[in-house]
Amino acid sequence: MQPNEEGLNSCWTDKCGWWLDYPEGDFCYLMIRQPTKTWQEAQADCKGRQGNLLSIADSLEQRFVRGIAKLLGMNDDASLWLGADASIKPEGDKWTDGSPFSYLHSSAGVAEGGKCLSLLTGSGDWKRDKCDEKRGYVCKKRGKTHQLPPHDGYKEELLCQDDWKSLECPDERVIRIRSAFHGRKRSDVCPSGGGSRDDCRVEGALRYLRGLCDNYQICPIYLTDTDSCPGVSKYLHVIYSCEKKVCLDSLCIAEGRIPDSSFSASSSAINAEPHKARLGGSGCWKPSKILGSWIQVNLGQNFKVTGIETQKCTYQGQSSSVFAMQFSIDGVTWYRHPVQPALGMYILTRPVFAQYVRLLPTFLGLRFDVLGCTSDDTPRNILCNSTATDLGLNGSMTVRCPLGCAQAGYKVYGTRLHKQDSNICAAAIHSGIIEIGGDVTLLKSLPQKAFNGSTCNGIISKVYVDKWDPSPSFTFADMEPRCSGPDWEEFGDFCYKHFDTKKTWYGARHSCWGLDANLVSFRSEAEWDWLQDLMKLAPGDTWTGLNDLVNRGRFVWSDRQKVPTFTNWATPGRPTGLMENCVAALSQSGKWKKMSCMELNGYVCKMPTARYPLDLESANASC
Repeated sequence: MQPNEEGLNSCWTDKCGWWLDYPEGDFCYLMIRQPTKTWQEAQADCKGRQGNLLSIADSLEQRFVRGIAKLLGMNDDASLWLGADASIKPEGDKWTDGSPFSYLHSSAGVAEGGKCLSLLTGSGDWKRDKCDEKRGYVCKKRGKTHQLPPHDGYKEELLCQDDWKSLECPDERVIRIRSAFHGRKRSDVCPSGGGSRDDCRVEGALRYLRGLCDNYQICPIYLTDTDSCPGVSKYLHVIYSCEKKVCLDSLCIAEGRIPDSSFSASSSAINAEPHKARLGGSGCWKPSKILGSWIQVNLGQNFKVTGIETQKCTYQGQSSSVFAMQFSIDGVTWYRHPVQPALGMYILTRPVFAQYVRLLPTFLGLRFDVLGCTSDDTPRNILCNSTATDLGLNGSMTVRCPLGCAQAGYKVYGTRLHKQDSNICAAAIHSGIIEIGGDVTLLKSLPQKAFNGSTCNGIISKVYVDKWDPSPSFTFADMEPRCSGPDWEEFGDFCYKHFDTKKTWYGARHSCWGLDANLVSFRSEAEWDWLQDLMKLAPGDTWTGLNDLVNRGRFVWSDRQKVPTFTNWATPGRPTGLMENCVAALSQSGKWKKMSCMELNGYVCKMPTARYPLDLESANASC
């Protein structure tokens, strides 16, 4: 537990950090009583924290904010700034964070000589204040797992069996795989005559392609046959986007901002000094002997290293193009990366936090650059011998392991599920979460009577059997967000599941809520196109989250996503039926139709991808 700025204890969450987590929505809150500020000063402060002054979407959110104010001991006559500084009308106006006024308190609009809106924490009334008055305030921002802007720049490729293509992005952009299907679910795609049927899926295509292509500018892909669908002509459908490079910046080597004195080597040939190894330059570092030679660079501070770009600069009869890598925090103790990359760009599977990078080529002559970004110091730094017991693990916690925790002497009990007094970092290497150091997310798990041992990634975990131990165990979250199970389809950082059971719109929404999901929303035309295959499987029409239940004629999504600019209504113009407030997609055409919320239809639930426990179904199984 850690106090926020107003002394209220809050638990760290991946979604909100130390801000307060509102469990009924996607947002996080920070309440600030002192120092008080004018409306403009308060909004500027919230902006500086990547948020906005408080907007209120419904009575539940209002009740939540007032409850927090009471816990903080605020007087009933105290008031907090809200994110509005103009006259409110039910239609058209927005909060400062861009969200619509879908909820208006009964006292809204009562003028008291000012244009800025505030919330009375005692009565819950909204009132007008002079904007230069000084008051407390609440900052509000979206949680980290939901900061996903609408995206229309999707690309797609369709490969038939034995074909190959190349995914490509322009300069300064890299590939991000959004969806991948390998198998056959439609007979009209890559038709091959007899033998094809619509019920074949090769598992693991999305994970494989992300590992192969994510963060690269160009990625060749091809299909090979597999026994998981014998006798079926398969195809690969890939949807990807071109994103700005995230933590793949040059760390100042090629640009020359790291001084020549920061380079060193085991040996150098005449006129081939270490600093001539800058990628993009005309020089070249050459060792005086190949066997055991190395070159290293001091980056000047601790960086998050995510990749290496290398180039051979001599070609006399050399066949090998691989090299070894080592990393160090202090330039004295070095830790070997488990993979030997080949020349060109190599993206590390797991980032490494280090100040020194050393390359050991098996060829003569090298130029290189290091890719990465400034280290994010948010996770808690721990020691190699730290245990979950030491940290007082109670829920979820992200920590940063140093280099070198794979050394002998550290204790690990169990496989996938670990005893509380296991050394966290060695257990993370054993589980494959990190390779030599990095960030890991721990999850509290149930007590276990026994823990099985295994040897994985060079770490030997021990068997532990004892009388019932009431202390909980711990496991690790997956490195990348994913869907909760194979029955959910993944696309663009969200998961989708179709249900044929017919329910009213309210029943369908309640069913999705029970899964920590919402009725489906569409944020882009590409997302809508992708969903067509999922919806066409339904025997009837399919409920969406689109509705105008709050303000007739003003459509919103039940998950509060922004309503898209594209429309797909079955009839021209926006429907206006007075008793028809919910929208379904028609089974045959996919067109949108407004109908009574009491109709019975199938539905699709949607939720963001999340970090789930690592392979819990095979907990304590051998590697």
